[in-house]
Amino acid sequence: MASKALSEAQLRLALGAGGLAVWQTDLANVLTHGPEFNALFGFPPDQRLTPDDVRSRYMPGELARVREATQALLASGENHAELEYRILRLDGEVRWIRMRGELARGEDGRPRALVGVAMDVTDRKEAEEKLAQAHAAREREREARLMSMEAVAEAIAHELGQPLTGVMLNAAAGIDWLSRDPPDAERALRSLQATAEAGRRAFEVIKSMRTTFANASGAFTEFSFNDLVRDCVVLVEKDLAQKISLQLALAEDLPPIQANRMQIQRVVLNLLTNAAEAVAAARRGRRVVSIRTVVVDDHLRLEISYTGVSISSGEMARIFDPAFTGKMKGAGLGLSISRTIAEDHGGRLWASGGDLGATFHLELPSRVPPIAELTDVKRASRQGV
Repeated sequence: MASKALSEAQLRLALGAGGLAVWQTDLANVLTHGPEFNALFGFPPDQRLTPDDVRSRYMPGELARVREATQALLASGENHAELEYRILRLDGEVRWIRMRGELARGEDGRPRALVGVAMDVTDRKEAEEKLAQAHAAREREREARLMSMEAVAEAIAHELGQPLTGVMLNAAAGIDWLSRDPPDAERALRSLQATAEAGRRAFEVIKSMRTTFANASGAFTEFSFNDLVRDCVVLVEKDLAQKISLQLALAEDLPPIQANRMQIQRVVLNLLTNAAEAVAAARRGRRVVSIRTVVVDDHLRLEISYTGVSISSGEMARIFDPAFTGKMKGAGLGLSISRTIAEDHGGRLWASGGDLGATFHLELPSRVPPIAELTDVKRASRQGV
């Protein structure tokens, strides 16, 4: 007897060191277990448990899984099964349990009992969850980079397409005029001049791209958003058509912003130029471009509204498409790249229409968001406005 007690004590010590709890059930309603099993579920060590006591600690939905696994084991002819499920301990803590059961059969081959071990695998499950979240964050970041690269490539192709087509067509026309008998030197010269002008426009597009992306995306500085808006207005005013009125309403309580100043400046210039072009295209009525800044929660919002040519519902759905061509030409980078820049800063860019004119909305966080938050914001922005 002393030897048996010693063996049981040694077994219990080994099981405790390994975090294992032994259990056995006769497939009816009798459960045999040790104090280690009680500890897993938070029961007092000397309490004798029934299967119903154990089932009462399963989290919602887990009991059905355990029963399904047990029935599958009995029907399969196999002798063992493993399952992981969640429980709610008596102390209110949710834990993950890994259970392994071995089916004991009688001489006739029929199941007689189920013997197994259980252990708490919560730490491992939490580590796996953190690893999965980190992997998902890396995938979202990679997806965001690919989306940005795709948008840049599409915008470059779109922006360069027109001037390069002009280069080819005008050069071909010049060759044609010179190939005639007699050559038409005057028309050939005009074609060559048009070729040079198309080449200059292509160079300006490339120059604009290089200027915008010369600074690394991480080159964020703190500056006054209102001052940036005022600087952009000064730059645009020189090229505005006559009789276009600019109205500014800049919030005095606007906090400083952390962003890539060069990129945000290009976005604001692009939006102002689009608005000015739309107003200039209006044949009648007041020609007004209104610029407003406001604080919305912890974000800064710029609203550029104009009177004149409105955006149709069909155009509104496609206005940020890199290949979109409509009433508004899009300056430099185009609206597609402007939206990408806004999203890379954890912000949003969208447009809303009206009976006479439209409004561009640029919203940016005042601080620099974490990378994981940036990618989530980008995905949400793509699915929303």
